[in-house]
Amino acid sequence: MLYAHKELINTYKSNYQIEKAVKEQKIFKIEKGIYADRKNIHYLEVIIKRYPQAIIQGSLLIIIIT
Repeated sequence: MLYAHKELINTYKSNYQIEKAVKEQKIFKIEKGIYADRKNIHYLEVIIKRYPQAIIQGSLLIIIIT
């Protein structure tokens, strides 16, 4: 599952605790502000998490951000 930084603050209470969890491989940093509980994440999952209002259409991946 993917988590935004704001969601992890509720669980880990501080940036230090988030960084510690990443070092201990309890969670994985996928990109800035996005973390996951597993190492390999499909790029579409990241796009959906980053742009929740986006409309993803077709096999060529057309992203419309509203």
